[in-house]
Amino acid sequence: MIEDQVKLKDLEAADVRLIVAVAYAAPVLSQLRGGYARSVLRQFSRIERWAAKDPRVMIVRTPDEAEAVLKSKEWRLGVILAAEGAGGADTPERLDRLWDRGLRMLTIAHFVDSRWGGAAAVRYWPRATCVPGGKADDRRNPKGLSPRGERLAAHAVAKGLLLDLTHASDKTVADLSALHPGLPLLFSHQAARELTPCERTIAPELLREVKRSGGMVGVTLAANYAGGTMPSFLAHAAALAREAGPEAVALGTDFNGLIGRIEGLPDPSAYARALKGLETAGVPANRSAEAFVSFWRRTLAAGEKNRVR
Repeated sequence: MIEDQVKLKDLEAADVRLIVAVAYAAPVLSQLRGGYARSVLRQFSRIERWAAKDPRVMIVRTPDEAEAVLKSKEWRLGVILAAEGAGGADTPERLDRLWDRGLRMLTIAHFVDSRWGGAAAVRYWPRATCVPGGKADDRRNPKGLSPRGERLAAHAVAKGLLLDLTHASDKTVADLSALHPGLPLLFSHQAARELTPCERTIAPELLREVKRSGGMVGVTLAANYAGGTMPSFLAHAAALAREAGPEAVALGTDFNGLIGRIEGLPDPSAYARALKGLETAGVPANRSAEAFVSFWRRTLAAGEKNRVR
């Protein structure tokens, strides 16, 4: 629940002005409660009720709305609605319904393959194959975008939906990039594969694609990917910035109540510490919100070109 994960006083103290609030519907449980899409919509309603409690908070649906929040002389917070996993967005009609309700970012694959395409090949239980500093896991999911995924991606790109490739297989990323070479690539919560070697993390060549496309990558605060200490977290941030470019890196926390936390960064109360640490690592995190708005505009421009074709 967003009330448990975010305190406005913590965000204000760190001068965080733009966040992504992500709805997640567990595949099995959500089917018992009316389906994936309904579960996501219920969570959107909760986020909206939370935002409505404070006039400084605004759900933003366009780059212009986000920019207005950032330019406010007084502290304000822009909230982008997102969903992780695409079970409720697997037809154009379902995708349109979520878009009309405010969805602006979608993680197209999660722990398992979706109707869009393949998910990263990784095992989390009983013995994790994706470990910071661990043995390289060379498994790769050969599945990329499905034929349905290609059609959905074209529909989503034309609308300007931000497609999050975190959790996607390398083949899915390559397929999307080949079909839409002008689309800025987005990975919302990632770690460097050179430090945590598995398909779930991002490889140097994909980071170079982020840079080429004018995309963005968020460095995660999940200890099981970025390690359990501040130095390991900053090493991942530096590795992402080295290949993607410092301006392309933002804070992509993945605070969800379940992940292991990095020592000294237990919850959003540590945002200020995390952002300061990123600054020392050469990542201009205090300007990442503005960079994200520019990235969002580039995504919309790519969608406009897709509509013209």
